[in-house]
Parts: sequence; structure tokens; C-alpha cells
Amino acid sequence: MNRKYFKFSGCDSRSEWWAIQFFGALSSLLVIIPALLLDPFVGDGKTGKEKLLVLLWGIWMLVWFVVWLYVTMAANARRYHSRGRSGWHQLWVLVPYLGIIIVIVELGFLRERWDRVRIMEENRRNRIRQAGKYTSSGSTKGGNGSMGAGLTKVVSALVAGQSARNLMEIKDSLEEMQDGDE
Repeated sequence: MNRKYFKFSGCDSRSEWWAIQFFGALSSLLVIIPALLLDPFVGDGKTGKEKLLVLLWGIWMLVWFVVWLYVTMAANARRYHSRGRSGWHQLWVLVPYLGIIIVIVELGFLRERWDRVRIMEENRRNRIRQAGKYTSSGSTKGGNGSMGAGLTKVVSALVAGQSARNLMEIKDSLEEMQDGDE
């Protein structure tokens, strides 16, 4: 099985997300239908073998549910990333009735926000390029050191896992500092 299905990082397209949802629905039918068919044959007067069969099938259903839940949550997080949002937005599903509609519409029907993803990637590349202009002490090679402090802010924000909005605010403040240096 592809390890991507178990990762929360990265991006998924709408078609990948729908494929995972379809597989989840199909596999749930393959797990639940035998349980429904098994129940009438077991009856009320269960023997030891019948009780063991029901117990084993129940354990199998629990294991399947945990794996399915994990894969679905990872797919939702990757899909939110491709929309330029945090994977934590999938917690909308906890809001009764409205939450599941929000998640399905946003993940299944709305287009990717590649413009946000592209801007974030360009900013990351620019930070890497600009890192060569700074000394290890954080001051610029030819400036007053304010940009070095700004770079330290960006790196610490990245390490802390800040959201794209916070990084965009830091980028704007860096541009203002750079304009002030000129």
C-alpha cells in the first residue's frame, strides 16, 4: 500500500480525495454486510464457536474502523493543505449537521488554492536564497542587522509551524524593514 495514505503532510487533488472516500465507502460495505448476514445465523442460543466468531468479527470491524478513520483524516489534512489551509479545519465535522456539509463542499467540490501554495513555496525559496546574505550572528553583511532579525523571525516561525497567514504577516514586515533600510 502507498505510504502517502498514512501521511498528514503534502497535498491531494479533488480526484485523489474522492477516490479515498469511494474506497472507504466500498470497504465499509464489505465489512458491514457480512456482519449483517452473520447475525441471523448466530441466533439467540449462541454456542462457544458462534460467540468466538462474533467476537473476532467485532475485533476485525474495530481494527478496520481505526485504520479507515486514520486514512480519512490524513486525506482530509492533505486536501486542506492543497486548499491553502491547515489540516485542523477538518474539525468542522464535529459541528452537528453543518460541519459535515462544510467539509464535503470544501474538500470535494472547491478548487485547489494553488495560488496560495505557490506563493508559500516561492517565499520559502526566497528565504533560502536570502539566507546566504546573512552571517551566522544574524546581522546582514552590509546592513544594520534589522533584516537579520527578520530572518530569525521567519526561521523561528517556520520551526514553530506557524500558519501561512502568520508567515505572510512576517513577510510583509520584512518588506517594510527592507524598504526602511534603503
